[in-house]
Amino acid sequence: MVFGHQGLGGFTKDTNHDATWCRDLELFYESHKDRNDWKPHVHRVYIQCDDSYFDDDGITLLNEEDEAVWKVTSLFAHSASTLQNLKFFHTTTPHMGIMSWQNQTPACGITSLFLAMQDERDPGQGVDVEWMDTISYTLGEMPTLRFLEIRSWGMTEHPMVYSSFAEFGTWGITHLGLLECGPLTNDVAYVLQMLRDLQSLTMISELAPNTKRHGMDDPISIQEAVDALQSIKNSLKELDLDPGPSEHWIHPRMGNRVFPRFMEPYQSHAFVGFSKLQRLTAPLEIFSQSTGKMSRREDQTFYTNFPPSLQKLTLVVTSRESFNKTLEQTYALPDDKVVLEGRIVDLSDLSCQIDAYEKAHEMFEELSQLADHRYSMPALREVHLRRDPCQWLDCEHVKLCKRQLEQAGISVHVHDRAIEGPTQDNYRRCGSEL
Repeated sequence: MVFGHQGLGGFTKDTNHDATWCRDLELFYESHKDRNDWKPHVHRVYIQCDDSYFDDDGITLLNEEDEAVWKVTSLFAHSASTLQNLKFFHTTTPHMGIMSWQNQTPACGITSLFLAMQDERDPGQGVDVEWMDTISYTLGEMPTLRFLEIRSWGMTEHPMVYSSFAEFGTWGITHLGLLECGPLTNDVAYVLQMLRDLQSLTMISELAPNTKRHGMDDPISIQEAVDALQSIKNSLKELDLDPGPSEHWIHPRMGNRVFPRFMEPYQSHAFVGFSKLQRLTAPLEIFSQSTGKMSRREDQTFYTNFPPSLQKLTLVVTSRESFNKTLEQTYALPDDKVVLEGRIVDLSDLSCQIDAYEKAHEMFEELSQLADHRYSMPALREVHLRRDPCQWLDCEHVKLCKRQLEQAGISVHVHDRAIEGPTQDNYRRCGSEL
């Protein structure tokens, strides 16, 4: 059963396809509060709370919908005999909000929680220490919690994080999502160390490609992000890592205000120590020297970044640059067509430059290392590349590398994502003019 007006997202969006959606919480409460016959039929409950806990002056509010949430939650509390089939209870908590289940915990406990770390209306205000303490204490008192999503944690550098999250290995959470998150820093590592058996981590940056950052914002360090994940490397099975657009990556000791920027070297052993990792989604720019987003190194190897347990690898191209010189002055259109010098051309009619350096060639040669060193990744079956449309040519050199991977038992899939932002407007304009 789904209660509330908001749609579900994150971990819960794919688990409620057959659920009953109840938007009128007050009506449901009044018609069910004096009956128990319906309770044995409830297996999963999802309550989506509103974020309206404060007025414009910052005064705490409890509006009609919030009161209805409290009432509906109470229907599932202290009734273990009639709710014997209830196995899953999801709810949400706004920033600095009142926990709707306090003193009326559901019969199965809270198993899934979605909360805001910072005030989404004023993200520049930062993280409140009192709220961090409340979160830490509350999660420590929820032994049934398995799914946790934290949103709007933009300012991840905080001197007091270590004091709020100091009891390492005490949380039983198995699935964690950090949504609209700032850089993955050493302070975030304190939160990760609280988890004794984390199996799935999704980290989605608050930044989109071409987003401008304030000069005083914390830099995005890939090495610091990798280091922050070390405490969960022996339990993690699935990692979806979006540290932010590659144009904002920088050495943490230098900061954004230093010019020229000092970049970190490409990773060679980023996740090789993650002994149970089966599915990995991460930016291509972390590993591939063809992207030109980090510092080159002669001893860098692509394939040594990944553990023997890995089954599925998804590499996301976060930059929008073309990987072939021929495509540098083109605009993509639907159906594998591009606009080149005022003409619409089929992508298959274009050729790579055989006698010149092509980033696409180097990228697929790096990918072919996965086939050359198949013994180091015996479980790998799929490689997925997520890119902008028409970002490279499917030339003979690329096809040869793909065949090499497929002959080694590794299928290669290229996915074109929808373009958002200014680039999309350019594509549409060129298509309409022609």
